[in-house]
Amino acid sequence: MKYISKILLVSMFSFFVLFLSAQDDTNMNSRQKRKAEKEKQKKEKEEKDAADWLIYQQLAANGTFVIQFDRIVNTPVSKRLNFMYINGDRVVLQYVTNSYWSENGLGGTTYDGTINNYKYIPSKKKNKPIYITFDMTSKFNQQQLNVSITIYGGGAAQISLGGGSAYVYGTITHIEDANINMGNDMRN
Repeated sequence: MKYISKILLVSMFSFFVLFLSAQDDTNMNSRQKRKAEKEKQKKEKEEKDAADWLIYQQLAANGTFVIQFDRIVNTPVSKRLNFMYINGDRVVLQYVTNSYWSENGLGGTTYDGTINNYKYIPSKKKNKPIYITFDMTSKFNQQQLNVSITIYGGGAAQISLGGGSAYVYGTITHIEDANINMGNDMRN
């Protein structure tokens, strides 16, 4: 009987030690799994950002994109109605105001014009912005408006019109992916 109780006691003790050891392994495995999952998500995000950056560079180099405005100066605006559409040598700049006066049928102004002197300056280093400059000539007004666009990571864009200190902020997208409502340039 003594022998059986010793065996039973040693067996229970070893079973208890194995149980605690298994618990530590399970906790380590779950921590390791979380860490591995976070690293995987980080790597996927970096790969997606790198692929998106190549797309932004291609859109800017080809001169075929839409920048949907988030805000004009510090005023939030509707992305669907406020944008700059660039396709080859055609540019459409549209903004909608809260005033009652409307030139485009949507409550704002639409300038449909042509692009002259389009210059694309790619980023020289990783995480550096892309620069685009051009002159815009409206069909109504032959005076040229200088436009400067800076594209940052994530597709964020900053636009300066006429070399002024007032900026328009938005996001660059492919023309087919843009959800815009283009008004009419009533001055034509």
